[in-house]
Amino acid sequence: MELTRELHQTLLTELQHLRKFDTIFSFSIVFFNLIAWMVGSGLMSDRSDLTLYKVQFVALIIGVVILNSIAIRVLKLGSKTHARLNNGLKKLFEDHDLLKYYDPESENAHQLRYNLFTSVMLLTGVISIVLPAMRWLF
Repeated sequence: MELTRELHQTLLTELQHLRKFDTIFSFSIVFFNLIAWMVGSGLMSDRSDLTLYKVQFVALIIGVVILNSIAIRVLKLGSKTHARLNNGLKKLFEDHDLLKYYDPESENAHQLRYNLFTSVMLLTGVISIVLPAMRWLF
């Protein structure tokens, strides 16, 4: 029984750490995207040496795309890890005839959270590229 209690606590602790990491990580990427938007807007606002600024802006675009691609992969990995931990917790409840106390909506909630994190990251990434590029094009 003590081992079961320790396993339960370990699974809950890991789920909490994973949630905190994913939240902090997502906010960091969104913050980076907003900084990239400001830098890109600054680069495109000065028309004196547009060729140099265009090269710098393209480098910024590449950085934003690479960082957001990595971030999405990290979140997908976090989502899979969360699902495995949650399935372990569900199995633990099932093994001890406590499945009626397990909330199946928690699985949907975590997937919704990951989808929202990914959407916000993609949206801010696209904004950080498109809005400064509009200054370049027009």
